[in-house]
Amino acid sequence: MTLTKHKKNPRQNETERLITLAQATQSDDFSPQEGRLADLVSRLIARGSDRSIERALDYLGVHGDLEAAARILFWAEDAASTMDIIVSPDKVSSDPTIAELTCFLVPLVFITPSSFTLPLNIPLTETLNQLAQSFRQHHLIDALPTLILLPHLYRLQDLPSTWSARYQWLQQLLAAASSQPYHLPPPSLEPENSSTSEHSATIHLRFLLGAVVLDSEVSHRPLWDQDIPWEESDTMYSHGSAWQDTVIALLQQVLPDTIVLPDLPDLWSDALTSSLNLWNHVVLDTTWDWFCRESAAPPEAVVADVRWVPEEPAWSVTFATPFYRGPTWLWMCPDDPVQERHQLLDALHDHNISRIQLDMRDL
Repeated sequence: MTLTKHKKNPRQNETERLITLAQATQSDDFSPQEGRLADLVSRLIARGSDRSIERALDYLGVHGDLEAAARILFWAEDAASTMDIIVSPDKVSSDPTIAELTCFLVPLVFITPSSFTLPLNIPLTETLNQLAQSFRQHHLIDALPTLILLPHLYRLQDLPSTWSARYQWLQQLLAAASSQPYHLPPPSLEPENSSTSEHSATIHLRFLLGAVVLDSEVSHRPLWDQDIPWEESDTMYSHGSAWQDTVIALLQQVLPDTIVLPDLPDLWSDALTSSLNLWNHVVLDTTWDWFCRESAAPPEAVVADVRWVPEEPAWSVTFATPFYRGPTWLWMCPDDPVQERHQLLDALHDHNISRIQLDMRDL
């Protein structure tokens, strides 16, 4: 009988090491174990080994170690959205410095006539430049960081869905920040008949992509990259609201038949979550207004038929009266379906819709 030494799958070794390092880190301070965890996650994402990270997260989730899973997830988000770069000085006598490049998204909801074709890019270079200037104008960033804002209006389906793919986009943003040619896929055309309901308006969700280069020694972090949420600081909220008003004015100048509803800029995953929350409420408001006009029914006469649609995943909603049934629309679920159900029911109650038929058989 011939015996051979069993060789472990290297990916399995990486998964086990991720789990070990994540569980060994007990303090909120940046310990040596935390540093090794961050380095390992970064290397895996740089070479496209997301699956090792996903296996570690699955294991920790099954075994209830949510704190260790959160550490891995934090560093995966960081590695996919941020990179340290060397900035060459303008003066020969100065030394190169280390800076940080961090990408962000600006979610935008557009409401257009159903016959209107939304452009794939910001129509005018001047408008794009004014949008970029508005970040400093309203103190979302200070005077020192370099800001890059690309003209493309990306659909949700266009954005990379993995950490390693996002990291590749981050590398292209570095090229743009260095005034070099960059190679990102163009925005895709919207499918025909993509209106969310049968009324004459079409609702579109789009994203602007940008990045900020921060000198770690002198730059203040952007307002969207702070420990305090926007809504918990009166100053931040005031700056953000003024910025949104400027964005609306600039975009409606070049898209005059369009209603523009910008969300605040944010880090990648946070922006995706907030964008779907914005989308949900805009679709609800628009569909409810249309249904009330068409049915001429008071809110107390309307029944909201709410069902879980796992393949989306989303809650489908249909407004109906004994004499009229409206179109079905979707409340998208960026988070836990049960939590989103509570959000949906609260939003319906805010519209004085109290008669709700809830079907959770497929949840």
